[in-house]
Amino acid sequence: MIRTAFSDLHSNAPLLATLTMHSWALERVRESDGKNRGPVVDAIHEIAGGDDEDAAAWCARAVQAAWRIAGWATGQALDPRISRSGSVFYMLHTTHRRLPSSALRCDHIGAYTPDHAVEAFTRSLRPGDALIRYSMRSGFDSVAFDERKRSMTHKGHTEIVLATYADGCVDTIGGNTRGDTDSRDGDGVYVHRRLYSVRDPRVVGFVRPVFAPLQ
Repeated sequence: MIRTAFSDLHSNAPLLATLTMHSWALERVRESDGKNRGPVVDAIHEIAGGDDEDAAAWCARAVQAAWRIAGWATGQALDPRISRSGSVFYMLHTTHRRLPSSALRCDHIGAYTPDHAVEAFTRSLRPGDALIRYSMRSGFDSVAFDERKRSMTHKGHTEIVLATYADGCVDTIGGNTRGDTDSRDGDGVYVHRRLYSVRDPRVVGFVRPVFAPLQ
């Protein structure tokens, strides 16, 4: 019975990451000590492997800190092939090169994608996956996914998936954003209901956390 309980707990690490992020939203975690700074925001920077004194953008750090806390809670570690970069571009593209099964691309989905294909993709998403959003700079729109470089893109944003809908909409929770917009330069952690859609060309993929027992 105990072994089964631990096994179930291990498999629920992505859900625990989602609950961690949700708790920060409920606690109204905010940048209370200046731009990209605050007691919990500073802790998020440090837990994710960043430096709070750099006061860098922290949406990716929030996702990675939630994943890491979930790993601690379940006696596991995040697969090292999943990028821990503070850049959402590298979170997706580096992970795609190292561990393709953890990078769920949706750059092929658009306004004219058949509804059944959109529904099938959203059904494949799970709580704890990280939505990756960025847009291409002018002149690079036609560059293939595998040939893209960070310099070809505008700065992006990432949030953790909370729920999905058949029409392609996604509920998310993210840091360094605002409650009523999809801003990538906000003041705290917020829940976004149906704010994002996989049909949006800026939503290029998702990163799925993979955990393994600590040795």
